[in-house]
Amino acid sequence: IAGYTNGANNNSVQGNIIGLINAGTALPECLPSDTDFWQVPLVGVVVNGRASGNTIGGTSAGAGNVITGAAHAQVDIDGTKVSGTSVLGNLIGTDITGQIALPDVCGTPTGVSINGATTTTVGIAGGGRNVITGQNIGVLTTMTSSTFTGPSGAYPGSGTTQITPLSSIIQGNIIGPLADGVTTPTVTQAYGVALTGNGDTLGPNNQISDNGVGVQIGGQVNSGVNESVIGNLIGTDKLGTTALPNGLGVNVLNGTGTQIGIPGQKANTISGNLENLALIQSATVQNNFIGTTDLGNAAIAPYAGTPSAAITAAATFTIGTTIFGSGALPPAQVALVTVGTQGAVIGGPNPGSGNVISGSPGADGLDVYGPSTVQGNMIGVGADGTTPVPNAGYGILNLAGNAGAII
Repeated sequence: IAGYTNGANNNSVQGNIIGLINAGTALPECLPSDTDFWQVPLVGVVVNGRASGNTIGGTSAGAGNVITGAAHAQVDIDGTKVSGTSVLGNLIGTDITGQIALPDVCGTPTGVSINGATTTTVGIAGGGRNVITGQNIGVLTTMTSSTFTGPSGAYPGSGTTQITPLSSIIQGNIIGPLADGVTTPTVTQAYGVALTGNGDTLGPNNQISDNGVGVQIGGQVNSGVNESVIGNLIGTDKLGTTALPNGLGVNVLNGTGTQIGIPGQKANTISGNLENLALIQSATVQNNFIGTTDLGNAAIAPYAGTPSAAITAAATFTIGTTIFGSGALPPAQVALVTVGTQGAVIGGPNPGSGNVISGSPGADGLDVYGPSTVQGNMIGVGADGTTPVPNAGYGILNLAGNAGAII
């Protein structure tokens, strides 16, 4: 879907099987020759140029698409002149049933890639929910668009960097597990969601589980600016009661203005991951259940299975060391929340701004390595303030020395 001068606006792509053969049950053969482009597309659906108000899928029965098998991206919303795209109710990376992931062996694709495009909506709880699995990255946002050339030259907004916030909304999706929200695919996504844009909102009502990293803010090169994570289940089953772990639940690697949870809105449940919340860069963390169920008054039930090798490999703790010497900590000894040397705001003085940080089975609730403000949290108890939900180690361990932590 692309336009030059007038734009390609208000189109719908609905009820299709894209990238699969055998009535949506199998991938085509990956051939090592130029015929790859006929057998395995680079992109399943692309929106670029001047394009506004287009919808991939829909909320009514039968409107969703099955989009699987592309080598680069299943859905690519790409260009600084693209706005108002909706991706709703699709099975992305699965077969037609949603219960079998079909990972592409010809590439390392992204499920939904948002590159420089603004006001994109990915998912709505209920009929507009997308299932996104079997990819390298489930959903990616970034400020710079790819270069696309059509019959009249480069498309408008192609190969440029967006100067306004992307303002993407990613909500109501299953990212990582299969369509039932319980079954795990045979291949683990490296990242559930990677936010390296500006002003994106992740949530509410996503289930982000069984990924290497559930949510990453910023990358090694691109930072995430004013990214928000609100009201999601990260590392749990669809009920929020039992672990369905990511290797690392939320990783704030490279970002400014990051908000993990917002007072007055639905709380995130960040629980059951091999490592739950790591703040390499500073962030504000408020109104979350960390280590508990989505009701906040009991520890999350442990995962009954064995995490995949990709999940285990992603739980590589890089912030802290043991208090008795150097050396990275194994996941079982990592606190529910670890604040790096840049510090963070954990909780706050106002009603609804505190977190529940409770139920660590083998370690501390909160480890602080940098100048931080820690206020108004329930640590070692439930959301009601009275039910014991103990952490195995310290409630708060301040390792910041004289760096100015306020607790």
